[in-house]
Amino acid sequence: MRYKLMIVGGVAKGLNSMAVSASGQIGCEVLVCPHRLKALALANRIEPDLIILGEESMADSLEICRRLRRVVRASVVVIGGVPQAEGWFRANDAGADVYLARPVRGDELLARIKSVLRRRRWAIEKNSLDYEGRYKLWT
Repeated sequence: MRYKLMIVGGVAKGLNSMAVSASGQIGCEVLVCPHRLKALALANRIEPDLIILGEESMADSLEICRRLRRVVRASVVVIGGVPQAEGWFRANDAGADVYLARPVRGDELLARIKSVLRRRRWAIEKNSLDYEGRYKLWT
């Protein structure tokens, strides 16, 4: 399975080398969208498996996370400058799956990416996702 990883925002500049590493080690396609305003349309079109948000402003990252949650079913990692505990609570409220405080080490980011994609693969294998990657609702 080839995963789609989308990097959004100012963090894209600093993550390019890590993204190339992730692409090679995990076997994922990396798409970089430096403009958050274009991220919604792009995410809706390409349906990524994982989105990494890292705007310079934590408020911008959280707002785009809320908006993305309305249109795609991808997992979301937020990278921000707020201390870990406070950042996690705020990111979780916005719908993020993972929060990492800057500065982020490459090995930590890679481990988190692998973890999120592993859970996604398990969900697909257990048939809890439909053919488009959206979670099924059981009634």
